[in-house]
Amino acid sequence: MQQRYDEGAEAYQRWWAPVLAPSALAVLDLVAEPRSDAVAPRHLVDLGTGTGVLARAAVRRWPAARIDAADFSRGMLAVAGALAERELAPAERRRVRWLQAHATALPFADGSVDAVVSSFVVQLVPSRPPVYREALRVLRPGGRLAFVSWLADETPFAPHEAFDDALDDVGVAAGDDEERLDEEARAGDFVSVRAASDSLRRAGFRNVHAEARTLEYGWTRERFADYKLRYDEHSFLEGLDRSVRRRVERRFRERIALLRADAFTLRAPVVYARGDRPG
Repeated sequence: MQQRYDEGAEAYQRWWAPVLAPSALAVLDLVAEPRSDAVAPRHLVDLGTGTGVLARAAVRRWPAARIDAADFSRGMLAVAGALAERELAPAERRRVRWLQAHATALPFADGSVDAVVSSFVVQLVPSRPPVYREALRVLRPGGRLAFVSWLADETPFAPHEAFDDALDDVGVAAGDDEERLDEEARAGDFVSVRAASDSLRRAGFRNVHAEARTLEYGWTRERFADYKLRYDEHSFLEGLDRSVRRRVERRFRERIALLRADAFTLRAPVVYARGDRPG
């Protein structure tokens, strides 16, 4: 998985990060919620920063805060750093560190962090409890963990189904054993809001709250086609014979041309959760 993110970081930033960004940014609201008079964090960790969406927003939101943005992928960190160079003022950049680190082995002292935030990461780790334990270790008493992740959902999305149908049309089998094993190595999406809150309570967090919301993103027909072919299914397609790949791509574009424009609006359930380290 690390290699995949290293090699696909720029494509991720172009095709997938814009889908997640609005929902990701809402995690920062959970840092102080529900107290409007809560003290601003002085040291915040963005766990699994990816291309740095939360880190860049946090450094602007809290002008006195130090932000440590951690990720296991050097490729993602390189893209995040480049974006920070373009988008942040010099004084803001000095308050952000980009660190290669795993979620279960953070390079911070016990009780040294005011808040840990994360967006669309806890479904990717092999197991959530070790990640929670590491967050508890680095958080000061009263410090907060806040994240957003996916809720399990079987609702079909017609543009995605169009790709699978195109494979059937051409006679190509979807997926492979490597992809299946990769999926089995992940904690996966939360089955319910209750599951998210219970997981935090079992780990030792207090003042736990979780709620469901909807991630909504409107693709255009052409942008979805490019996302699917150049990012989401790129590795799979690259493994096909060139002539077969062209037939799949052509058939896929033919199928999505038949869909209504509103079929390209993605609506997916997500869960926001927060919990505090006991004082």
